[in-house]
Amino acid sequence: MMNEYTPETLSAQARLIAKYDQTHEAIFIAHAAAWQEQVERLERPACVWVYDDSQDSWETTCDRSYCLSDGCPYENGMSYCPFCGGPLVEAAPERMFDPLA
Repeated sequence: MMNEYTPETLSAQARLIAKYDQTHEAIFIAHAAAWQEQVERLERPACVWVYDDSQDSWETTCDRSYCLSDGCPYENGMSYCPFCGGPLVEAAPERMFDPLA
């Protein structure tokens, strides 16, 4: 038995194709935006984080302060500053790296 193409079935197929195209375009736009954000992050200047022992927090070159309950930014999986988005560079006193301190 052969499939018959009626105006209704052709119209339904056209609607499905249009919906697929819209969805595909939306996904493409979302991916492009994500890639653009990554490129912009790579172009941002590094944000240096310095540990302030007296405040028990990290001071950033983007003039913010961040407190971690345990460990350093890298130990907590932080690669980018959550404030300015720049690549995170950690600068800490030697005592943080000295297991005998």
